[in-house]
Amino acid sequence: MKNKHQLPIGIGISSILLIFVILCLLTFAVLSLVSANADYKLVKKNSAHTHEVYEAENSANELMDKIDSILKSTYQSSDPSNYLKQVQQNLTSLDGISFPSKDQIAYEVKVNEHQTLQVVLLLNSEIKKGDSFYQIETWKLINTQTWEADDTLPVYTGDN
Repeated sequence: MKNKHQLPIGIGISSILLIFVILCLLTFAVLSLVSANADYKLVKKNSAHTHEVYEAENSANELMDKIDSILKSTYQSSDPSNYLKQVQQNLTSLDGISFPSKDQIAYEVKVNEHQTLQVVLLLNSEIKKGDSFYQIETWKLINTQTWEADDTLPVYTGDN
């Protein structure tokens, strides 16, 4: 007697192929999830740094506004030949202000433990009506620590 309920061979191969495809899709899904998580962490780190830089720039702009008002009041109250000397005397009340030369004002604002925002203003010695009191000569981020490469790799050596 013949057995009429015998399974065809094609069902076994198609089942194995289906399991392989499902495993491939599962692997791609896990890789996508790991990649998305790494991207999320990087975006949070970049966002925090951008926020720090914007806070430092706001502080630098506020200090520049104070300098501008002092320059304006000094210009209105002193004679033009003594203007630069009077500016230096009036700006000594602000913390962090330095004078690299007689016509420059410099200050730094801390961004984080690794960077500062350096600002250098060039004073105009001859000011005419409608001119600004200074020009921004430098406005840049400076690294305060030297970069050290991490050349260690967590390679398994077999020793416990």
